[in-house]
Formats: sequence, C-alpha cells, structure tokens
Amino acid sequence: MMLALVGGTHRTVPLALRERLAFSAEQAAEALARFRDRFPGREGVLLSTCNRIEFYAAGEGDVEAPPAEQLASFLAECRGIEADALVPLLLAQLYSPQVAATAKLALLELYPDEHPVTIVRAAGVPGQEQVVTVPLYQLDRQPWIDHLTCAYLPPLPVEQATRTFAALEYILSRLRNPDGGCPWDREQTHQTLKSSLLEETYEVLAALDDEAPDKLQEELGDLWLQIIFHAQIANELDEFTLGEVLHSINSKLLRRHAHVFGDVRLADSAEVLRHWERIKRGEREANGEVGEEQSALAGVPAQLPALAYSQAIQERAARLGFDWQDLEGVLSVVADELAELQAASSADERRAEFGDVLFALVNAARWLGLDAEEALRLANRRFVRRFQAMEALCRERGLDFARLSFEEQNALWDEVKKKEERQDYGQGLTQDERPKTKDE
Repeated sequence: MMLALVGGTHRTVPLALRERLAFSAEQAAEALARFRDRFPGREGVLLSTCNRIEFYAAGEGDVEAPPAEQLASFLAECRGIEADALVPLLLAQLYSPQVAATAKLALLELYPDEHPVTIVRAAGVPGQEQVVTVPLYQLDRQPWIDHLTCAYLPPLPVEQATRTFAALEYILSRLRNPDGGCPWDREQTHQTLKSSLLEETYEVLAALDDEAPDKLQEELGDLWLQIIFHAQIANELDEFTLGEVLHSINSKLLRRHAHVFGDVRLADSAEVLRHWERIKRGEREANGEVGEEQSALAGVPAQLPALAYSQAIQERAARLGFDWQDLEGVLSVVADELAELQAASSADERRAEFGDVLFALVNAARWLGLDAEEALRLANRRFVRRFQAMEALCRERGLDFARLSFEEQNALWDEVKKKEERQDYGQGLTQDERPKTKDE
C-alpha cells in the first residue's frame, strides 16, 4: 500500500509485464519512455505509489535502488492515504533502512508503536533468508533491509484501531445495539440530536476563533460523531447508509470541480462561483426542485442565524449580477439607512429601519471580504473579555462596579483596553482581535 515494488524474480521486472500492472496504459507508456531514454535495452524494477509510477534499472543481478530522496517523495504522496488497519498489510521491497523509516512514520499514523511487524528478507533464497518480528517503532532498525525485504503487519482489533474511520462506526453501532448497548444512545433520534449538532458546530467555531489546534482537533471529533450518529440512525431506519452519504459528497465534489477533475477551464474564483451556481441549478432542475417560479434564493437554508442568512442571500444575488459596482456605493447605502433610522418615529418604523441598517452592514462586510457573523461573534468575545477584566479590577480594588458612575466605568474600560493593546501580539488574542497599528 505504502510502497508497491513489483518484481518478477525478486530482482527484475521484465518490461513486458507492465501491461499486467494496475495503472493506465498512458502512465505506463510515460514511465517506460523515461526508463528507455536513460537505460536503453535494460530491464527494470517498477516503483508504484498512489499517484506515480517509475521504472528503475536492473544491473548485473542487482537492482539499482532509486535515490532515497525520490523514494521518500513517493512515500510522502501516500501519507494522506488511509490504510485499512483492520486487514493484513504487506509492504513489498523496502529497499533500505531509510525507506523503511519513512514507511514507519506513515504507519505510525494508524498503528500503535508496539504493533508487531514481521520483516522478511530473501524469502525462499537458500542461505539468505532472514525473518524477524519486531515492534513497529523498530521497523527501520534492521541494517540488512534491502530490495529483497518486505514487511507484514497483522490487522488490528477494531477496539485498538482508534485512528480509523471503521472503529468509530463500530463503536457507535455497539452503543446503539439493543443487546448490550448504551440506553441513552439507543434513545436518541434525528430530532433529539439537533441541539447537540448545533452545539458541537459552535464549539468548532469557538476553537477556530481561539486558534487552538488541540481544541479544534477534539471538537472536530465531536462534530464528526454527530454526523456518524445521524448516519447510523438513518441506516437503522432504512433511510440511507453512510456509504450513500460518502458517495453523495464525493460525487458532488467531482461534479462541481470539473475544472480540476475534467476539461473545464475557469479563470478565477469568481468564475468558479458562477460555474457552481449553474451546476447547482442544473442539479435542482434534475431533481424537480426548480420550476418557472422557483427563486434563485430558495436553496439558502432559512434556519441559518440571521446575519449568516443575510450574507448568504446577498452573495447568491451578487453572483447573478445584482450588486453594487463598488464599495463606495455600498457604504452610501449604510449612511442612508442610518439617516432613515434616525428619522423613524414609531417602533415599527424603527424596527424596519434598524433591520435595513443591519442588512446594509452585512453587504458592506461582504464587500470587505468579511464574515458578518464571525465579526459580530468576535466583537462579543472582546466585550465579554474586557468587561470581565473590569470586574476583576473592581474586585482587586474593593470597588462595587454597579455603584460606579458611567464616567468611572468608562475610565475602567479605557484602562482595560489600553492594557490589552500593550500586550504582546498573540497573548490571549486571536489574529482577528489583535490591535492594529495606524499603518494597518
């Protein structure tokens, strides 16, 4: 999986065997042409990974090993591929301890340090065969590893394969099992889990706002659990399977990125967005979701928070050409709406005009490349942090914050704000919250 070196006699691969190998004829032809240019009339060994293939020459009975750097780059291409730790794994022709070290680092993403690995050299060759079983972390510590060496890893028990997607599926199915499962997990439905899904989503956003990778890793796992939970319930109700969920999103990504996986050529991100709108409209038409009276805004979820919904519908309208020509026009609307709010005389008028001000500000955020929902969320966090700092100062000084005059409270606010701005960049502040210099 990580390194597939195919050998006909342990040492060479007749080039005639290339057609039996699992890659396209075009890839084989390109690799073969490169090989023949470098080694006319020679046989070779084939190096094959997930994305690339290459032939290497065989000399007088010995294989010419590819450069360690090139082998490492081949293995690096495979680092993002998740091996199935629940089935046996065979790595063929490790070539050298250096290559084995690279393979080990990739495997440690899935297997525990102590997982047994059986290393076999020159299998079936009298007087040369060597077999040893070692912990995975010692895979690269055998000095005799060469092109005749392969490694075998037995499968992990599912409870130990905690770095795999399959383990999460298994654990959740056990929790939902009527026979010996968890009573709370068995009671959950699509409807009872809605609040948990929303809560975990916002906790992911909080981790992103905090720029805390460790917290983000944990919260993404919690969010992932919610997704698998819904898929498990749907599977039990014969609604759909997790495989169908994956098929849907993978197919959608391929279909909507024809400029990457197909022949479509798009100039920039703006053209990509317009292309997506055409594709999505075609998808809705194919599903019978678009009639002559169907709005282009109908696909925006009305359940979004108000600021996020406002930005989404304005972005959708802008993609269809309904937009201002420049930021100056957008800001002039903000000023006009503020003037109309000041002139409003009744509660109903003030509510309507205040909504228009918010709507115009969201459009300004869009033009400035900002997320209005995020901007307000960060402003809320700044206010909470500074207010709590004022409360802490009052406790230190024996003051009752509620009994202070507004001027005294405002002076505390300014003190906290100035102290915050004197802090070194990065201490307790996110990138978006850090004070800007006059040149920024």
